Amino acid sequence: MPTPRPDLAGSWRFDGPARLCEVELGGSLLSGCAIANSLVVTCAHTTGQPVPLGGQALVRRQGPDGATEVVATTVFLGSEVDVRLLYTHEPVVHLAYPVPWGGLLSDAVDDCRVWGAPTASMRGNGDLFDGACMVESGAGGSRRLTVRLRPRSVRTDSEINSEKQASDAALWAGMSGGPVAHSGRLVGLVRAVDGRFDALEVLTSSALLGAEGRWLEAEGDGFGGVSKAGTLRAAIWAALAEQVAASNRGLLVPVPVTPVGPPGGPAMVLEAPVVPPLDERLRPIEALQYRHAVVPLIEGDPVTPRVEHGDVTTGHSVTVESILDQFLNGEVRFDAAMLTGAGGMGKSRAAQELMIRAAEAGWTIGLTRGGLAAAAEGAGLPAGPLLVVVDYPEDSPTEVGRWMEAMMRSAGGSGQRVRVLLLSRRRGSLVSAMVRELTLDAEDVRPLGQKGTGDLSALASSARHQFRRLGLDVAAVDAGRPVSAGDTTLLALASVLVGGTAAKDVFAKLLARERRFWRRHLVRTQSQEAVSDEVLDRAVAGLSLGGNDGPAAAAVRLAQVGVPSECREAVVDGFPGLYGPGFAALHPDPVADHLIRSTLTPNDLFVAALASEGRQAIEVLSSIARTVTATDPGDFAQDLRWCLVDFAQQFGGWLNAEFTRLDGEDGGRPTALGLGLAAARLVDALPWGDHPALDSSVGSVLAREISALNSLESAVGTEASNLAIPQQHLAVSIDRQQQRVARAQAEQNPAYQPNLAAALNNLAITLAETGDRAGALPPAQEAVTLYRAQAEQNPAYQPNLAAALNNLANRLAETGDRAGALPPAQEAVTLYERLAAEEPVYADALAQAKETLRGLQDAPE
Repeated sequence: MPTPRPDLAGSWRFDGPARLCEVELGGSLLSGCAIANSLVVTCAHTTGQPVPLGGQALVRRQGPDGATEVVATTVFLGSEVDVRLLYTHEPVVHLAYPVPWGGLLSDAVDDCRVWGAPTASMRGNGDLFDGACMVESGAGGSRRLTVRLRPRSVRTDSEINSEKQASDAALWAGMSGGPVAHSGRLVGLVRAVDGRFDALEVLTSSALLGAEGRWLEAEGDGFGGVSKAGTLRAAIWAALAEQVAASNRGLLVPVPVTPVGPPGGPAMVLEAPVVPPLDERLRPIEALQYRHAVVPLIEGDPVTPRVEHGDVTTGHSVTVESILDQFLNGEVRFDAAMLTGAGGMGKSRAAQELMIRAAEAGWTIGLTRGGLAAAAEGAGLPAGPLLVVVDYPEDSPTEVGRWMEAMMRSAGGSGQRVRVLLLSRRRGSLVSAMVRELTLDAEDVRPLGQKGTGDLSALASSARHQFRRLGLDVAAVDAGRPVSAGDTTLLALASVLVGGTAAKDVFAKLLARERRFWRRHLVRTQSQEAVSDEVLDRAVAGLSLGGNDGPAAAAVRLAQVGVPSECREAVVDGFPGLYGPGFAALHPDPVADHLIRSTLTPNDLFVAALASEGRQAIEVLSSIARTVTATDPGDFAQDLRWCLVDFAQQFGGWLNAEFTRLDGEDGGRPTALGLGLAAARLVDALPWGDHPALDSSVGSVLAREISALNSLESAVGTEASNLAIPQQHLAVSIDRQQQRVARAQAEQNPAYQPNLAAALNNLAITLAETGDRAGALPPAQEAVTLYRAQAEQNPAYQPNLAAALNNLANRLAETGDRAGALPPAQEAVTLYERLAAEEPVYADALAQAKETLRGLQDAPE
């Protein structure tokens, strides 16, 4: 059975015993920590002869196969911080990834773990000791920690008193250089202070990595070059450059090990900006994932500033570096901004580079995918500036909004700088969902701009170079822009791996490569012949929809997409690590999207969706929507639209039932919100009203679409006023597509222009009710224009014009333009007065219009 692939984020943890070393240096013994296979960090001081830069040491480690002793060279020596970096001439450990770094934020952390040298058995029962870390102020305001060590067990008092062999100093001698860990991260090294061993000072990870000193440049297979001034971070990176690709500097960024947030407020768990690639397991398609930081940000990539009017983007492009640097270095205490762009455009890669630069400048940084801690226990704030990047904020916008609100208050009270960068495919109603019922305003989350594709040829060239350094199989060809429209960075980079630039050529070759991988890892060896390529493609496509939290769920999904029973068992049992987080490496990627479009029918997709619940349903709907908008969807999007037309009533009823069920569950509301967002993305992704090949029959086809959207709206309940938050995004999407189809009807037959005006008016009202007040203005204005033209030709439309004018006045007033709202409000009153004089039925509408006008006239200037 193939070895299960680990969840990279979960497996990248500090393993103290596996990295603990004893260092013999200048006649004294120290502890040390292997931060990579041939790099050991320890203290600079010795109790014997000084050992200069380039000097030799012996490094010993007790492993499962016995003791290892290797010669090492000092390649970095701190000038002010007591730290030394040793390069071993042979690997001292054989681990797949470098050490993960972490930073302590709290004033007191009681659960740090401290290790001493392997030969320190006289100093305790085993090598692990508990410690309580307390913060102290150091010179220049630097943070220093003191660890008061409490051995788990030492020799009994009677043994010590009778033999008179040991003192406190003897019990703890050799602990200097020992690693200190918290939450699976290396947070510092211990060192003796003035010969006292009852309290050891901890050199924090930030202090260590930023320590100034001199280091030796690499020369041949070792280090013997000219020494140069720099930081320990630079020295480590020089030695690690051949182990991982050179853009992976995020490996050396300490991330907070406790939840971050104001005391008593929501707490957010932060992750590292980088998950290191496991060289012997890494596939080319995985190397493209931004979390591995293999492919760097290409300088000069474009960002188009946004002016929010629905989905319209205007302005001239600026570089991503300049816009992010301005965001980071602004004078305001709290700043939140959103960077938008389609999938694969490099938003996360740009934010990752920003985190790395900020960390090297002294900021506390971290990444989250919208996940918040269950409670604020242990939450704290760093002493300096804080940068948090939120990927996929639409997964839990309300929680992210609450955390931002709390951090805004905390930053204002403490005077520290806080930056929150949100990454999303679209801005739209996401911000309104985040700020609803909060003191935070939509204006507090400003749009940075939309990330463009950038220089694909430069990106491909860089990727090819980095992949070769990782030993990946890369075709020696230049990659150009893929031929098909809507190309993405992923597709461009895929062409680097297999050669060729046409999308069909890329997919064919990459699919063959991926099939070889899937056969090794998904199908048992004895079952290979039973699983054809076609069945394997269908299985991968079905599982790539997501929502597979175990073999049982995967078996159900495979049955739904038509995988024969004899093959389901071969696939389900073939790779235990496939389901849940283990499958994330295949999802999303361009090959999986291609397989979903080419091997599954729209009916397969909706059956899978309607059979899902909660977060599994969110994954399935999000996958379908992403696949629709992927490169070169062909007829897939058209076919999927017709399937939704047929499923509209059933699909809407299922959504309504899920909203109701989740609303009744404790903690179910964020999931309901995510489901509403996913359904909205799917509705928006489909080509409503797009029928270029139809002629005389287009009218009936468009009427069928309008009928389906009305059925969907009715079944979900989004036509009601006072919408629940989870339904708001879907309500906007349905109304947006209704006006899109109505516009197509009006273009085909001008008699439908009143229908278009009505759809625009409804869209404006829904946008305003869901918080997008600026976005509500254009459709409200267009509705007035259309109804005015109709009323001039037919007085029967004067009531519609009056209603549209009153709506426009309200929309203008909500954006603060009260002066601009007065003329349409006055005109609405005039029209309704004339209508009410002839037909009393308009009396109530007249009263409402007068109330609108009076409110505008009475408002303060």
